[in-house]
Amino acid sequence: AYDFLCRLEEERSSGEITNFVPSSTSYSAVINAFARTSGKEHGGLPTVKRAKQIYDKLIDQIRDGAIHGEPDSFANSCLLNCCANMHGTSAEKKEALITAVSARLRCSHSFQIMRNSSLKLIVSIADQRL
Repeated sequence: AYDFLCRLEEERSSGEITNFVPSSTSYSAVINAFARTSGKEHGGLPTVKRAKQIYDKLIDQIRDGAIHGEPDSFANSCLLNCCANMHGTSAEKKEALITAVSARLRCSHSFQIMRNSSLKLIVSIADQRL
């Protein structure tokens, strides 16, 4: 799925006429695939980082007008699941938690305020528990 999405992005950036264009659903599907892999032994932090890169590409594509609309709750929850289910050491799990909390999630304004004000608290709790 990731390779196919990359190929679609390359075709669009080169101006090639194609019947397929990446959509929010395309990006979400790839992030969801990474979420399923991150909890496995061969997944881990590299998988979380790739999922975050894909999510950031989705946000950039929407901001630039290449994709219309907004990322939906499915895209957001796929990224959060990828971070939450990650297999790895305590330090890697902490980094995944920070990735989840610091992501540019598109959600309600009240959640943004809560997220920004509690990032340090969550990291400090993670330090104590991990």
